[in-house]
Amino acid sequence: MEWVLISGSWRTVNQEVEKDVRRIVKEIYSKGDGLIIGGALGPDEFAIDEWLKLSKDIERLEIYLPTKWETFYKHLLDEVGKERGSEISRLNDNLGTILSKNPEAVLEGNAEEANQESYYARIDTMIKKSHRGYAFHVNNSEGVQYSIDKMKEQKKPIQINKYAISKR
Repeated sequence: MEWVLISGSWRTVNQEVEKDVRRIVKEIYSKGDGLIIGGALGPDEFAIDEWLKLSKDIERLEIYLPTKWETFYKHLLDEVGKERGSEISRLNDNLGTILSKNPEAVLEGNAEEANQESYYARIDTMIKKSHRGYAFHVNNSEGVQYSIDKMKEQKKPIQINKYAISKR
């Protein structure tokens, strides 16, 4: 089994990104590999949701948060809660399901707040565990570019999917 990282831009997404993420998650699952994902919106949320649709078996799923969940949840609400409240709610419900079945699947960071430093520290941890990855790079997002660069530095294969999306 290999651990496969998904890195994706969370601030701006569309149906194409969602379709692509869900397709890749199905491939990862069907090969018997494990999924490493962040706990944000967009690609992370799509991947978690798709994994739970495929199976309630979460032994091959690891979700990395930059902070404690309560802190990160508040960060998401503050950033995009008005526009994307239903996605945040679905993510919260899915994480609740995962935590009730396998609390070790959700790895919370120790940072006091969700910011670039805590996001990058989370990415570094995820990349160390992963064998290969997929990037869903929207509008040249800095965070996803950081993931791509770190995967390449460590000579780990990464498939890059680029998107140009007008902001909502």
